Amino acid sequence: MAIKIRKETGVFLTFLLLLAFLAALRLFFVHPLVRNVYAGKGPSILNSMICGQHVHPVDHYLNVADRYYYFLAFVMSGILVCFIFSSVRRYVLTLLRYAMWLSIPLLVVLLIASEIFFALCFRHPEIARFIPRNEIRKWVYCSRIHRVIPESLPRLVYDSEVTYTMPPSATFKKVAPEYEVVVRTNSEGLRDDEESLNAPEVIVLGDSEAMGQGVEQDQTYAAILERESGFKVLNAAVGSFGTVREMILLNRLETTRLKYLIIDYHPNDYDENRYFYEHGRLDITPREKVEALWDKEVRAARYYSGKYTVYAVIGLLESIKARSIVQKKENEAKYFLHAVSEASKKNLRGVKIVSIVPGPLSEQIRQELSLGEYPDPVSNMMLVSENEIREKCFGDCYYPFDGHRKAKAYRLFADRILDLIARSQDSEP
Repeated sequence: MAIKIRKETGVFLTFLLLLAFLAALRLFFVHPLVRNVYAGKGPSILNSMICGQHVHPVDHYLNVADRYYYFLAFVMSGILVCFIFSSVRRYVLTLLRYAMWLSIPLLVVLLIASEIFFALCFRHPEIARFIPRNEIRKWVYCSRIHRVIPESLPRLVYDSEVTYTMPPSATFKKVAPEYEVVVRTNSEGLRDDEESLNAPEVIVLGDSEAMGQGVEQDQTYAAILERESGFKVLNAAVGSFGTVREMILLNRLETTRLKYLIIDYHPNDYDENRYFYEHGRLDITPREKVEALWDKEVRAARYYSGKYTVYAVIGLLESIKARSIVQKKENEAKYFLHAVSEASKKNLRGVKIVSIVPGPLSEQIRQELSLGEYPDPVSNMMLVSENEIREKCFGDCYYPFDGHRKAKAYRLFADRILDLIARSQDSEP
């Protein structure tokens, strides 16, 4: 009886020591670590994960850390219980043995079901709306698009100033699960006709969104503007270009009759613009690396069993990270306006600039311009908020998987830009 009491007392004391250890670990290690990382004073690998200006206060990140910490503490307590009580240990081991044998066929069934579901999403993209998180949709889409890009596109042409351009004077198809469109380029490798290169009155700069990734050539807002404004419009947008490369590309174009410059900004322009602001130049990827990246895309085209599911798991982990570690792009408006002002050697005095930007950024740009530090015509930049267009779409302006704009979105953007052009003409003396 005494032995049993001593054993129970030992177990109780062990639990108390474990609780005390976990509480001390949380108080004297986990929380100080989170606070140091938040202040940029933690280990370099953690500081690199949480950079810039934080959206949430430090208490938010402490709560996130606590959730993971409590889960770990629960697991450790369970392991300790299994080691202390032999009967519990035998029960758990038996349960694990059965679970191991059952998990193999269950995992196979889940894997097959998952692959079938994602394959159906590619055939019927409207089903993709049921995938709960955008990050999962994006990564699963990437797993499929790897099989499409090498087959549907000719090799890009390396360019020492802007890294690459599309092949000049070419006709090819852009094929994706949600669309199949024809792309025709002129002698500059731009998605427009040859005549548009001759003294255009409106030039559109941007990435794949402005270029018209998922629509036919005559459905882009550049084409709509030309039909309805009477101006000669050149679509000079190139997929994945940032603001700096777009403005450098402008140096090659004829601007003698230019009246309006439309810049379609995308949040992924941020890193390129920041690098240019900090170093005064563009970081050009060497030819060998560009060729290697293309070859990697070709190799990634091979399908293997479970590929869609693997990419879905990566997307899930990315979504958890995105919700746990929230970052804010510091000085985004300043970097963008600096790129527009300094990256091009063209004299744009007298040209009216229209910029399409995400909603939150438009207010930041207005505040930055109010400082009076930018020359004309940047100081008089007109803004189109993409959020306003999204609100008019009712969820039917963007491809659910690909994420690019549909024809309806380009129509709405064209209407908004035409309205700004009309107002600017009315205000002229």
